Amino acid sequence: MPRRVLHGVRLPENCAFRRTHCAFDCTTRTPRDNHFSGMMKPCEALLLIATALAASVPSVCAQPRGHWSAFKKADGLAENACVSVTIGAGGNVLVRHLKSNAVSALDGYEVTSIPAPGPNRHRVYESPGGQLWTVAAEGLQEFRDGEWVLHRVPEIADHFRAGSTSPIPLCPVRQGRVLLLLPDRLLEFDADEPDNPQTVLLRRADQTSLGWFRTMSPARDDGL
Repeated sequence: MPRRVLHGVRLPENCAFRRTHCAFDCTTRTPRDNHFSGMMKPCEALLLIATALAASVPSVCAQPRGHWSAFKKADGLAENACVSVTIGAGGNVLVRHLKSNAVSALDGYEVTSIPAPGPNRHRVYESPGGQLWTVAAEGLQEFRDGEWVLHRVPEIADHFRAGSTSPIPLCPVRQGRVLLLLPDRLLEFDADEPDNPQTVLLRRADQTSLGWFRTMSPARDDGL
């Protein structure tokens, strides 16, 4: 997948800010015509060399320092305070708030609000097609037709019943399919058939040399 590079950091094309215009100006140094007659003094020769070198420099982009955009409640956020910020695979930035019962979604231009998935404060994740998912005490919740629908996942319920407070990272890979990471295993949840969802074991932690699983993120080669 093609990516843009900004100061050595690769940004995916579907990043929420991929359509944001570059915040710096480009200027081209244009050489001046220098006409000399007679013998040149050493300082004049040095000036001529410096001018020639400057003329050979390609176009330069100078980025202003400290260029940041701040989004607050006045800009459309449901609340100033937030507990998590997640960049979705569909291009939105999803913000969970401390007290608000809404999730703020920033698409790079404006902020919209959607209902929060109940009292939990887990991160909200987005699939490449814009489907929203989050973790619940009994499984996974999917945002569908304006409301959150619960999919029961026994492995997630057992995780929380055991007293664990560690978050469960998600990675929605496409419509109706989500990867979820427990400390001891990597699972795939398949809701292609809503009436008969399936959970498949992909890899156990003891099958690797990593120890307990803690987090996951998509790789550049479309792996994990």
